[in-house]
Amino acid sequence: PFFDEHRLLLGFQSRKLFEKSDSQKYLSMFPNGSSLYGMDKVDFSMEHLFVLEGPIDAFFIQNGVATTGIKPNKKIDKHLFELSKQFKLVFIYDNDMKTNRDVLKAALNRAKQGGYVYVWDSDCRYKDLNEWCVKDRINGIPHDVIIRQMTNNYLKLSNAVLK
Repeated sequence: PFFDEHRLLLGFQSRKLFEKSDSQKYLSMFPNGSSLYGMDKVDFSMEHLFVLEGPIDAFFIQNGVATTGIKPNKKIDKHLFELSKQFKLVFIYDNDMKTNRDVLKAALNRAKQGGYVYVWDSDCRYKDLNEWCVKDRINGIPHDVIIRQMTNNYLKLSNAVLK
């Protein structure tokens, strides 16, 4: 379920667990348009808000919200703009910028707009925060790990991805 910061239900999304069938991967229902996942858990006293692609990844970092994909709509972008007045937004995309042009484009656009983007180590073997935590048997990723590897410098991000 997706709730707003006042715990009002906005909609829901479910995900297929097994890839064997030809059915849809996601089933979503948002009567008033899509929304950010995890707003009911945001700590407004913190400096950073971590913006991830998917709700499952948002479980693994405190103050994490999810856009449910790399192509947020105008409603989500407007919400993120409002949140950027209170937080340093840090966008954490899945670790496939080198192979997925859509992810790279989204990350570069966020950096151009002044947003911070987490840059995965070039030798990192994890697909996303979820896989990182599951494989390392940890409950979450500490903020300092993400903050050390974030940038809002478009050229630095481009160079890191193109290595």
